[in-house]
Amino acid sequence: MFAEVSLSFYSPEHSTALSTFELPKKQLQFTALPLTALQACDEDESRHPVVIMYQGKPAGFFVLHHGPGISPFTENPNALFIRALSVHPAYQGKRVATRAMLALPGFASVHFPFCNELVLAVNEKNFAAQQLYFKAGFQDKGQRRAGTIGIQYILQLPLASP
Repeated sequence: MFAEVSLSFYSPEHSTALSTFELPKKQLQFTALPLTALQACDEDESRHPVVIMYQGKPAGFFVLHHGPGISPFTENPNALFIRALSVHPAYQGKRVATRAMLALPGFASVHFPFCNELVLAVNEKNFAAQQLYFKAGFQDKGQRRAGTIGIQYILQLPLASP
């Protein structure tokens, strides 16, 4: 039986657990730590921090971003862009990220009813993340973008129209 994985908007009660996040250098080149991403959320109300809960404890984190700030990645005004996904090393290998991404369409439809697509950028060298996103149903339609450390694949997951 799988342990419970759920998604929750960030609240201050999560901050202690999220402040302990450290990632191996190999992973850190591809994402931001939760506290760094939270600072960007504080400065931009179109960024919504989400905590991945595993057995009732914060195990991962990502940001859902909408509005003009996602235009480099999509022209869809009803898209949500996923940023800064990370899973604490203690919870890696437990399918936490996969189950979180599988739960995300339902979470998005409840909290962002305008949303008809999830979009993300993944580095061409980040094979583990690519595998995760493809398992969760994201599609590669051939869109590419130059990132700070190499080419990024823009992946999309269509959702039911609002």
